[in-house]
Amino acid sequence: MTALGYLDEDRAFIDACLGAAPSSVTADDAFHSIAVIEAAYGSLRSGGRPELVRDD
Repeated sequence: MTALGYLDEDRAFIDACLGAAPSSVTADDAFHSIAVIEAAYGSLRSGGRPELVRDD
């Protein structure tokens, strides 16, 4: 990170969008990130702990 923000990460994202480089994040990564966020919201709604499911 620099004083201006996440320049390397921004450049990697732009390069991937332009087809100049492969994406550093896979669709599977995105799926798991969304599952974590949904579990957190579910926990907030229910006041309990989310049930974690591993797919090893």
